[in-house]
Amino acid sequence: MRAARAAATVIRRHRSGSLAVDCKSNRADLVTQADREAERRIRAVIGRAFPRHGVLAEESGASAGDGRHRWLIDPIDGTINYVAGFYYYCTSIALEIGGRTEVGVIYDPERRELFWARRGHGAYADGRRLRVTTLGSPGSGTTLGSPGSGTTLGSPGSGT
Repeated sequence: MRAARAAATVIRRHRSGSLAVDCKSNRADLVTQADREAERRIRAVIGRAFPRHGVLAEESGASAGDGRHRWLIDPIDGTINYVAGFYYYCTSIALEIGGRTEVGVIYDPERRELFWARRGHGAYADGRRLRVTTLGSPGSGTTLGSPGSGTTLGSPGSGT
């Protein structure tokens, strides 16, 4: 959580200035200076706390570790949105132990919302436990989708 919040400081700072953007594999696969700096910040925080753990990071690739623990890092998950000034993106960090994901953290720097989950211990949003609800009928919930995906936005059966 500390690593994600540290990255957010970098990400917000770059958002307000000029943003250097490069293409990686194609025009839709972007990387910014904010991505690179935020990833370095995340790796530094994790490296201080867990010096023997490995890392697989989107921008800098893999580094070997003890072979059992590996951190997965996407410093700006949604770089295209970030570059476009559409501030729906997040920092995503997960920990694999023995090849199985055990902990995940998502931090939204714009809304300063923190989501995290730990296998066997539940999921949380800003310290509040998240729970799955049981709906009485399929029409009693809300369905969300992405425009252009063919999914209707609004309540099921409402046509909106």
